[in-house]
Amino acid sequence: MNRIWKSAIVMAACAAATTFTVATPSTAGGSVTTAKDDCVTAWAILAPGDAASREAVQGVVRWHPHWKSDVYERGHSQSFQLQVFDLTFAKGGSATVAHCGHGATCNELAREVLKAYPNIGNPVVYCTMEAPHILENPQGI
Repeated sequence: MNRIWKSAIVMAACAAATTFTVATPSTAGGSVTTAKDDCVTAWAILAPGDAASREAVQGVVRWHPHWKSDVYERGHSQSFQLQVFDLTFAKGGSATVAHCGHGATCNELAREVLKAYPNIGNPVVYCTMEAPHILENPQGI
């Protein structure tokens, strides 16, 4: 009887895990980890740093002419600077990153990138003065 009970618990756990891992259409591409909207300087890790991902991010930026994507201005919304950084934990890996003057701007940019390219990854926005420690060697786009 005890073995049957254990088997039932294992099957229920597997069924529950399967239920949670099945993606719905609204979350199929992933999600954005946001920062506080009132942050005065933020960093959004948007996508891999390969050429196709960089072009995808730049395409999203072109679709939003109210964004100023060539300069970072601390405390200013709708402005950011795009860069490619090497990843400290992945040899040869890189990421397309936006340095934003306002948390809400980075959050909006990350959501728009994910919305336009749902399979690009899971953007993460950090509210911090310095680039997140997982990024090194910034390069312009």
